[in-house]
Amino acid sequence: MMNIKNRSNIELMVGTFYDSVRQDEILGSVFLNATGDDWTKHLDTMYRFWKMGLLHQFEYNGSPFALHQKLPIDHSHFDR
Repeated sequence: MMNIKNRSNIELMVGTFYDSVRQDEILGSVFLNATGDDWTKHLDTMYRFWKMGLLHQFEYNGSPFALHQKLPIDHSHFDR
């Protein structure tokens, strides 16, 4: 378990997660279709989102539910 103290820790956590997602046979194509080949913008958004949730530093301004609601996903993707 990682003790999250700063943005570098968040970048490591998020990067590790999305490295796995990109290689996953089920999840990889969903994210590739949503983000394209350039993950820079998406990763930066995720860093800011998790800074808000974990460090209470409010740099994120968005609605993740509305964005994800448009994706072709169901409960099986979340189970994955």
